[in-house]
Amino acid sequence: SAFAEDSTTSLNLRNFYIEREFDGPQPSLGSWSQAISGRFESGYTNTAVQVGWDLSAQYAVRLNDHNAQRSDSVFLYDDAVGEQERDQLKLGATLKLKYSNTELKIGELLPMTPVAFIDNSRQLVTTYAGVMLESKELKDLKISAGRLTHLNARNDDSFEKMGLFTGKTHAQFESDGLNFVGLDYNFSPAVSGAYWFGQLEDVYQQHYGNLAYSTKVGETKVKVDARYFNYSEDGEAFYGDIDAQSYGLMTTIEEGHNLLMAGVRKNDGSS
Repeated sequence: SAFAEDSTTSLNLRNFYIEREFDGPQPSLGSWSQAISGRFESGYTNTAVQVGWDLSAQYAVRLNDHNAQRSDSVFLYDDAVGEQERDQLKLGATLKLKYSNTELKIGELLPMTPVAFIDNSRQLVTTYAGVMLESKELKDLKISAGRLTHLNARNDDSFEKMGLFTGKTHAQFESDGLNFVGLDYNFSPAVSGAYWFGQLEDVYQQHYGNLAYSTKVGETKVKVDARYFNYSEDGEAFYGDIDAQSYGLMTTIEEGHNLLMAGVRKNDGSS
């Protein structure tokens, strides 16, 4: 592989409008904005330990002043001024180190895992900062591990420590980081499973289990996917006792370019 020849560059334009209305006297929230996001992902050097870099930039600007005096979860809100920012810029860089089938990333991270996931539901994308390891040295097994220390939220322009969202503007307590480990295993071509553990220090512990079965009926692909989450408090328990479970079952039917999905999810526990 080569550092330059295997590199990719992507550019994304997003025009985003959001309007949120509430019952009662509270006025509606919303904004209209335009964003441009770029990402450069290098290949790897031809060295014993291969080295690469990823660079990203996200920029958004408001196109209207609708309810700028209140936070709409899209742009950074300035408490001192009592108004949302007019524009917002996010920058990130990631160092990549690779040896054999093991890769280590340090810096800005965009995890898509059961215990940490990027938020793409608003104008700009949530990113994390930390270190993440992914290894596929063993046949049919992928091992993931990492530590995330900071979060650059969708409506922020800097990396902050993490806390538990309770409906307030800011988290009441901050955690030193999210530690996690994950095992994904293919038992057979048809059956796969996973176990992940996440620990947001002094806030919560999270266990995740998954079992999936895939088959074909003629030319139709069918997949049944069962998932389970369990949360409890951790360490100093900044937010008190936590008791929450989630059970989910999803069936996916794929025929050509068409997907039909049907699922059920149950949340349980006192939290």
